[in-house]
Amino acid sequence: MNRIFKPLALAAAAVVMLAGASTAMAAGTPSGTSITNTATVNFAVGGVTQTPVVATSPSFLVDTKVSMTVVPAGGAGSVVNVISGAVKQVIPYQVTNTGNLVNDFLLATANLASGTSFGSPTSYTDNFDSSSCGVFVDSNGNNTYDAADTAVYIDELAPDASRRVFVVCDIPAARVNADFSAVNLTATAASGGAANTQGAALVATSGAKALNTVAVVLADVAGSDDLASDGKVSARSGFLVQTAALTVTKAVAAYCDPVTFNNNPKLVPGAYARYTITLANSATAATSATLGEVADTLVTQLGFDANLINASASSCATPTSAAGKGVRVSCTGGTRACATTPIYLDTSTTVTGQNISVNLGTVLPVEAGYTAGQLKPGESVQVIFNAIVQ
Repeated sequence: MNRIFKPLALAAAAVVMLAGASTAMAAGTPSGTSITNTATVNFAVGGVTQTPVVATSPSFLVDTKVSMTVVPAGGAGSVVNVISGAVKQVIPYQVTNTGNLVNDFLLATANLASGTSFGSPTSYTDNFDSSSCGVFVDSNGNNTYDAADTAVYIDELAPDASRRVFVVCDIPAARVNADFSAVNLTATAASGGAANTQGAALVATSGAKALNTVAVVLADVAGSDDLASDGKVSARSGFLVQTAALTVTKAVAAYCDPVTFNNNPKLVPGAYARYTITLANSATAATSATLGEVADTLVTQLGFDANLINASASSCATPTSAAGKGVRVSCTGGTRACATTPIYLDTSTTVTGQNISVNLGTVLPVEAGYTAGQLKPGESVQVIFNAIVQ
């Protein structure tokens, strides 16, 4: 029997083991990481373990994946309520680096075209442009825009890190309730690595992968106003004007005359005309109004009734409240005290010659549920006085 063993005829058992190393995080293995992969083959010949055979592949560098998210702090589709004429109104955004390298991010904002519809769950349609808009980075992490926030780009944002950014605009005067200004924020990825130095916008590497160089891959998704894989992401928000719907009416009626008194009085010389100025905030208004001064100037043919007389069937002389209390303020709707008890004002503080002035910011005080001068939706205030025909 031939007992000579030929190596190729030997029964061999082999185990192949692959070995590699990498450091991973949510954003992926960091750009520039060197990857070397080793294959080890363990085998035996005739039951005798042999020296493992090792094969190592060429190393390669992990490429740069560029991606980010841009979201209004209030959530996608959110808007910010403002009032007409307000300055430095703020829309906060959150910018997150979802790539695998420290990057700078360049920031820009723009008004969207008139007629642009935006918002969720309610849709708003752009009908005016905000003015003096700028973008600023939160400098101290307090999530609030303040004077210290002057940086206009995000510096050295690490993978998986976020930064609060503020779009700041002025709202033109004379805008009315429900007017809407749609704006966006666009973040563009830029090269990092040098603190306090604005990097250049990143550009995708063309051609085949070179193993020992780091390529740039633009992996960003399409934003509201940009395309996928363009190195930028945009998101929309907007300013929604929420204001009071204040109306002012002035009515006049014959109140008392020296002949028939309050029986179908006529406006002859010596008669009293009653004026009622009504300030009303519509029930459909979005917010309260804060009332200030109501001013009225009587023409020379009229004199002011300093006592706000209470007309009767036989008299045009009795003061309604007290002598010298010539102006009454009443409220309708709401829970202010003047809704049940009228306020009578001393004419020495409200009348100068032919000029009548009532500061409702003072007359309507701070009360439970109210600030000074506040007129809530659905409420009205009446300022009443008498004038004497000369």
